[in-house]
Amino acid sequence: MDHLRSTAVLVLLLALLFQSALSQQETQPLRSHVERLALIWLRSSLGLRSKDWPIKADPCLIWRGIDCRDGVVTGINISGFKRTRLGSQNPQFAVDALASLTHLESFNASFFALPGQIPDWLGHKMHNLHVLDLHSCSIVGAIPSSLGELLSLSVIDLSHNLLSGSIPPSIGNLANLQRLNFSGNKLSSSIPVQMGSLASLVELDLGSNHLGRILPSGLNGMRSLRKMVLGNNELMGALTDGFFSALTQLEFVDLSQNYFEGKVPYYGQSRASLGANCLQRVSKQRTLAECASFYASRGLPFDNFGNPGATDPPRRTRKRTIILAAVLAAVALLILLSLVLLLLLCTCRCGSSPQLEDGRVDHIPDPIYGHLVEYFLTSRVWDEHLRARSFCCCSCLYRQAWPFMG
Repeated sequence: MDHLRSTAVLVLLLALLFQSALSQQETQPLRSHVERLALIWLRSSLGLRSKDWPIKADPCLIWRGIDCRDGVVTGINISGFKRTRLGSQNPQFAVDALASLTHLESFNASFFALPGQIPDWLGHKMHNLHVLDLHSCSIVGAIPSSLGELLSLSVIDLSHNLLSGSIPPSIGNLANLQRLNFSGNKLSSSIPVQMGSLASLVELDLGSNHLGRILPSGLNGMRSLRKMVLGNNELMGALTDGFFSALTQLEFVDLSQNYFEGKVPYYGQSRASLGANCLQRVSKQRTLAECASFYASRGLPFDNFGNPGATDPPRRTRKRTIILAAVLAAVALLILLSLVLLLLLCTCRCGSSPQLEDGRVDHIPDPIYGHLVEYFLTSRVWDEHLRARSFCCCSCLYRQAWPFMG
């Protein structure tokens, strides 16, 4: 009995010693002088307050948001931090110091203003990074293709920024990625088909961008996907049967506020949010005018919600009509200007009226000329002044043309 008690006490003591050693290992101070200088540099470039990162204290033990393991920095979380008064006057995406933190696995700067572009070196040097969270940081510019080199990455969140351009196809190289969120930006072009290679991806959110064109069928390679949000974009075309049937783990998909047309596959009827599209036999869709105008602006026919006589794009025909009308108007204007100019020339060269003192017209032997003069002088439309002018112009025209008629 005493032997059993002694064994139990020994095991308990060993467990306490192991826990104490493990605790000391997790909370041991920062070992690397290079990493300490890098953290101080980062503190200065971001304008962080001494309240959060006191310069004399050990970063692994005291600094807020710093995670260490074995005396090296593995995580930085400055989410929601406030800058000093001087640092807030000129905030920038100044994180060059991170390049010296080669063991960094997580960087979270969400809700911390980082106006500027994501540096290209970030993908070239931070190979141990597992989590990159830059949600709501006021970032601008394009997503660098170098992020496709972060092969250890499992979470990337660049949502609610001012990112523009297209999604780099290199994102499809992130084989370990489980969560991707690029929503709430200004991304355009199409969704790269290479993203279908993200077989480990569980959540995908590309909503509220300007992504267009058809939905790549290759995306059905994301067989671990449970949540897909593509709403509020400019995606179009038909939804194929094979797209939904291949995503067997899919629990929710948001395709609302796009321009998808055609029939909804059976697999998508119960799983998808489909409002504000151009789909057949689905409630709360866009109007016929909206859908037809969208497809016509891209030179594509619209299926007219499945009704006979699909609407073809009318823009080219309308453009031809406008061009033809403009040409005809220009020709008519040139003819009118020519006639006015000719009348002015005749009036200037003609001089006085060829009437005699008793009001009779001087006799011109040619019968055609006589008929023209008689018509103008007897017309009720013209007043006396215009009759004289008309006679003068006709006389002048006839006299100038007479040598060629003779």
